[in-house]
Amino acid sequence: DIIKLSGGMEIPADLLVLEAHEMSTDESAMTGETDPIKKKIYRECIAKRDEIIAAGNKPNAGHHDVYSPILLSGTKVNKII
Repeated sequence: DIIKLSGGMEIPADLLVLEAHEMSTDESAMTGETDPIKKKIYRECIAKRDEIIAAGNKPNAGHHDVYSPILLSGTKVNKII
């Protein structure tokens, strides 16, 4: 299924971002993380991961160096463009 999301909307199921220019979510209800979590489309996330690996920086990469394309059910969309 494809679901069109908008700002302020609760995410109805675990999802994978297929298309978005800029997106962030509030995952505090699920993870306790209070900062907005930036999301990117899957293709961009894989490209960034591959770039870090190719540069030999994988051991130094932090948790948020590669954004996630995964949206968690029950969390909220902060903004989407």
